[in-house]
Amino acid sequence: MFGITSNCIIFFCASHYCLCNYTEKLEELKIIPDIIPVPPSQLCRFAYYIGKSWKEIKSGESLLYTDLKYRPKLKWPASEDTFYTLYMTGISFVDRKRFQQEFEELANIEITEPILTRHKECWTVINIPGNNIKLGEELFAYKPVLIDMFNVTEYLIFLVYNQTRKYHRMEPKERYPRSPSVKELTQKYRLGNAWAGNFFIVNT
Repeated sequence: MFGITSNCIIFFCASHYCLCNYTEKLEELKIIPDIIPVPPSQLCRFAYYIGKSWKEIKSGESLLYTDLKYRPKLKWPASEDTFYTLYMTGISFVDRKRFQQEFEELANIEITEPILTRHKECWTVINIPGNNIKLGEELFAYKPVLIDMFNVTEYLIFLVYNQTRKYHRMEPKERYPRSPSVKELTQKYRLGNAWAGNFFIVNT
């Protein structure tokens, strides 16, 4: 857990129970292995500024889209002399009944699993010293995922990667109209598997 004061956030150790639930949910949603091959070994803690204060968000907790206006604050087990990459992505699932009502030709087809409609990158920051995201370099500015008319569930996922060194971007900023995919990012910078992660749900 982490405690919150009016001016700062104080982070403490996360429980193993939370990390287990996180891993199980990623496997249930096929995020493992479709998006990342293995689960992160550590939990990334995060908070959003909601109302007039910072609020700790638990793994799998539901938020409203309006709660995502401000960049979250995050904390993960980090070494001060190590650089990290933060990657935030969103995946969308549609409601089966609403989907079949809209497309009548599918009304008699049995759909037993949620329908994955979109995988959208939301935020990418490289060269983060320790946990200090403000000192990192944004490849893609924070843009919360948008809600489609069919979506009833939107999962937003944080992934943190260890860097072997500080990276120097080769392309100018204007060549990043979108955030790179997880695969593109890990291959380009040879990041390996995610070190830490977490997720939450966005409701319409």
